[in-house]
Amino acid sequence: MREMLHGKRFNRYHELGQHAFGEKLGLWIVVSQQFVPEVDGNIVYMVTGGRSLKKAYDRLCLGGYPFCRDIKLTY
Repeated sequence: MREMLHGKRFNRYHELGQHAFGEKLGLWIVVSQQFVPEVDGNIVYMVTGGRSLKKAYDRLCLGGYPFCRDIKLTY
């Protein structure tokens, strides 16, 4: 990044995309390409985080406390 062209410095991907494809099309192309990995990463973190939370909760509730119930991973 940070390529200089006509005195303009591109610090962000959307600025580079706007220069290459135009104002609106460049923004749509870059934002859509950045959005997909963000959503996929969040889904992975939610699934693995939920499983880890369930494992930790199950280990804490080994004593058979009355307030311990099963945690569902799906609804």
